[in-house]
Amino acid sequence: MHPFSRTYQFKSDLFCIRETLAQIMSDIEEIAPQADSVGTMEIVLAEVLNNISEHAYEGAPNGKITAKLEHHKAILTCEIWDKGKAMPNGDAPTGKTAEVDVDTDALPEGGFGWFLIREMTLDLDYGREAEQNRLRFRLPLE
Repeated sequence: MHPFSRTYQFKSDLFCIRETLAQIMSDIEEIAPQADSVGTMEIVLAEVLNNISEHAYEGAPNGKITAKLEHHKAILTCEIWDKGKAMPNGDAPTGKTAEVDVDTDALPEGGFGWFLIREMTLDLDYGREAEQNRLRFRLPLE
């Protein structure tokens, strides 16, 4: 794998998030074309970025998001910043597993994204610094 360090800055509207996520995934595939974990990375980033848009900025399209990704020794480290609302209780939610043995109409909404994020990442850390949210986590690229 090749060395990799990139910073992406984009707005919090869903179109910009989708466009940036596609660029990030294209860049990741260049450094780890055979990695099974590329799909995991896409799920985690999509969940995190959509949560920022929906909750931190409450759907406001002009919020600023910065994502920095660095690759070192088969690990991709991600740091994501936004200036939206802080996480409740000053920590990233734990999330919950989905009760899937029910009719589709009875599936509850919410909380599963954070469960996936926590299950799929290493060393997840959230903090609020200088009125800015910072989420840091690592993902293996094998």
